[in-house]
Amino acid sequence: NSQHRINKSSGINAEYGSNDDVAIRKCLVSGLFVNASYYHHTGTYKTFRDNFDLSIHPSSVLVSERPKYVVFNEVLGSSQNYMKDITVIESDWLLEVASHYYINKFVGS
Repeated sequence: NSQHRINKSSGINAEYGSNDDVAIRKCLVSGLFVNASYYHHTGTYKTFRDNFDLSIHPSSVLVSERPKYVVFNEVLGSSQNYMKDITVIESDWLLEVASHYYINKFVGS
């Protein structure tokens, strides 16, 4: 299946159907790494890619949690730009699965 292929190509050792939450979230990072954002002290999220302001969609269970780092699948534009389909991640995963993209963002700054 596609999940197994993604896990294998990303070097993630997760068996299909397992409860390995970290492996699944790392797998999502490997596909959505360009859609990563971080919580900024101003109260919004900023994308690593272009410092674009985003918020967590009000219907999300994470809206009151304010995780430090997330990846998202979609942006819904209205009065604000809302991230939808978000997953909480660790910042070091970005370097682990997409160092080709993030090395200059973390190390070169």
